[in-house]
Amino acid sequence: MEIPFGILKDSKILTEKEIRARRVLLTGIIGLAWKKKHKMLVIDFQDNLGGTQSPVFESGKIDEISTNLYNLRLKAHSKA
Repeated sequence: MEIPFGILKDSKILTEKEIRARRVLLTGIIGLAWKKKHKMLVIDFQDNLGGTQSPVFESGKIDEISTNLYNLRLKAHSKA
């Protein structure tokens, strides 16, 4: 999956519980709380139709990935 920096709106590290709460707010669906607390990376971006997409990524290196993404975004914005 490729997401160009120009369409990124936000990225954040959330736990499964926080993602569940976010989905409840967005969709109005109430679900059971997840018990696991591992971190996941959520990247918000604007798709070709103008809608916001929020894929969720899981990895054992979420903190490292998030830091690298942040640094790449800073570098791209400083060149603009």
